[in-house]
Amino acid sequence: MPDYENDIVFKPELSWEELCEYVESKYTMSKECLAWGWFTMSCKDKTELTFYSSGLLELEGFELAGNRTYEQMKNIIDNLYGED
Repeated sequence: MPDYENDIVFKPELSWEELCEYVESKYTMSKECLAWGWFTMSCKDKTELTFYSSGLLELEGFELAGNRTYEQMKNIIDNLYGED
């Protein structure tokens, strides 16, 4: 069992709520993504990338990836849109 208090290496899984909060704070997304279960971000070439709470990623309505964790989604967002 992980030691939540003393193990500085352990990192709890990111939740959908935390991912939405992260995206909203960095990219001024709508606060509705928690209720909707998805959010869309525009790419530089004006295509739209949609992230779903189910783990699905779509690009312009076509399935790009499935079964992604919220941490993987956060990494994709950071890599596409830059991270501080």
